[in-house]
Amino acid sequence: MSRRTACLLLGSAVALLCLPGSSSAQFAPPALDHFTVYDAVGHLDPPAVLLQDQLGLQRSELGQTRLFLVPARKNAEPLLDPQSHLTCYDLVNGQPPQGVPQVTATHQFGTQSLQLGPALYGCIPTEKYPPQQISIDHFVCYAASGPAAIPTVATFTDQFYAQTHTLLEPFLFCAPAKKTLPQTGQQFPVQDPLSHLVCFNIAPPGPAPTVPGGLVPIRNQFGSDQLSLAARRAVCLPATKNVPPPGALDHFLYYDAAGPDGPPVTVVDQFGPQPAGLDLGPVISFLVPANKNNEGLVDPISHLTGYVMPGAPPPADKNFIRVTNQFGVRNLRLGAARQLLVPSQKLIGQQGDVTIDHFACYDAQGTPIRRNVTLLDQFHTAAIARQVAEPFLFCNPADKNGEGVINADDHLACYRTNPIGTPIGQIPIFNQFTLPAVGQTLIDVGPDVALCVPSKKQINHIEVPGLPMWAIGALVFALFTGTGLILNQRRRKLRIS
Repeated sequence: MSRRTACLLLGSAVALLCLPGSSSAQFAPPALDHFTVYDAVGHLDPPAVLLQDQLGLQRSELGQTRLFLVPARKNAEPLLDPQSHLTCYDLVNGQPPQGVPQVTATHQFGTQSLQLGPALYGCIPTEKYPPQQISIDHFVCYAASGPAAIPTVATFTDQFYAQTHTLLEPFLFCAPAKKTLPQTGQQFPVQDPLSHLVCFNIAPPGPAPTVPGGLVPIRNQFGSDQLSLAARRAVCLPATKNVPPPGALDHFLYYDAAGPDGPPVTVVDQFGPQPAGLDLGPVISFLVPANKNNEGLVDPISHLTGYVMPGAPPPADKNFIRVTNQFGVRNLRLGAARQLLVPSQKLIGQQGDVTIDHFACYDAQGTPIRRNVTLLDQFHTAAIARQVAEPFLFCNPADKNGEGVINADDHLACYRTNPIGTPIGQIPIFNQFTLPAVGQTLIDVGPDVALCVPSKKQINHIEVPGLPMWAIGALVFALFTGTGLILNQRRRKLRIS
């Protein structure tokens, strides 16, 4: 084999190793039907229950009958289980899921980030007369909100009628739950922990079903009842869910800011401890959770305030890293530590617990991204357009004053953006440096100048050049060209011999 051919094959092998995986994997639907949702009135007085789902434990009285969910064919898709219905009762003391403000749900129409509220309904497996075998879980249904970003029109056919609807915004997320009756200790375990439901408002709503006598006879574990059904108000899609890990990060719009100095601190991150006697300087930045390209938010409460940190650079064997995020895989060269980002609460707008790490941020250099995005945060009433440019900061989760790290895997890579935004003005915030007697810290927030992107990092002990997509394509082309040359040479030799 010639030296030229060997080089071609080596380069091609490198290209194949560097090719990104597929980002369009097929969605495997759960073993659960679609459901149409009708407003319902019944007469049962169900007992108190314990409902344990993957998001928490609900200890609640069941109240009035509110919804009746009927298995439905979507377009021409068959039904898996036409007998199993769900009757949903008010959860009188329903609680929001603890520590899980958001889930990512995947269904036939895509992936959505949903903000969860309190548990509203306990949904009980129900058969519609005549009696049939049913095989469906109990569900806890939480109030849910998210972008109405599914421009889908579908026909839903249930046992009452068929009608075409446009799916609007989500309003419920339902998780399978184990039910326990406190009076008897009887338990009904979860049969299918993977199958969830996301329920969407629809347009137009459907009419009330026409049934003999105007009532639908049902039976469930609480007894027999007759339901009066009103309009079809929603449809539910079978879905799987993913819960972000503790301390999971959003994208953040980075604003220039000014405010009071921070105190002396100790800071240790994955590059080691910062020098002893570290005294933080003034506020220099304010980072606000941002919905990028309508992808949703993990945690709209947790902000970050950046304080000047005159720190040290990483050790020489750790100052060159490979960063992976939504913009691909890029190399960054790191310099001195410049900022400590401190978890903060903005005292205007939505309030709640702050649940993210501190971050030690280093100067960073690398190739520009040159990608256009839309961003929406709490300072804007409509999405703004920005072009993502060169990196300038890279931030490690950091242990401040021995408080520990929540999530060691998630980092932030910050990129300059164009155009520069407009100043926001003075706002009140609260963080660990706020004096208790005052209750707030006032900072001046300037224009947005950057976007910080959740990222993973790998330390490169030698500087390996990054491969842009055109180079990867050229190397793949070289693989096939080189292979063809070798095969042609072999065929020519065989014909000559």
